Amino acid sequence: STTPSAEKIAWYKVNSLGLSHEVGGKAPNAWGLLDMAGNVYEWVHDHYQAHLGTAAVSDPSGPATGDRRVFRGGAAYYNAEHARSANRLSFAETKRFTWLGFRCARTR
Repeated sequence: STTPSAEKIAWYKVNSLGLSHEVGGKAPNAWGLLDMAGNVYEWVHDHYQAHLGTAAVSDPSGPATGDRRVFRGGAAYYNAEHARSANRLSFAETKRFTWLGFRCARTR
């Protein structure tokens, strides 16, 4: 299987007109999840750590405490290269923006 292009799975600057869209307007990603790239950045539970070291890591969780939280995934206001989970940024967890949301999830 091939990786879908950003156009197929994400709302971003070029195809969104700078507006967020309802969930489900694009094809699912390789894992069957909708809107995990683009549309709005998503807060994640991880505290921010600027430097994760030089070893290869998969889904780094950062430190146990901190004053900044990570957000990922791009938004409708930004270019397609931001619409990926590896795009890792941070803000104080008290910040709020129209282009920043969260996804409720739970373990079974």
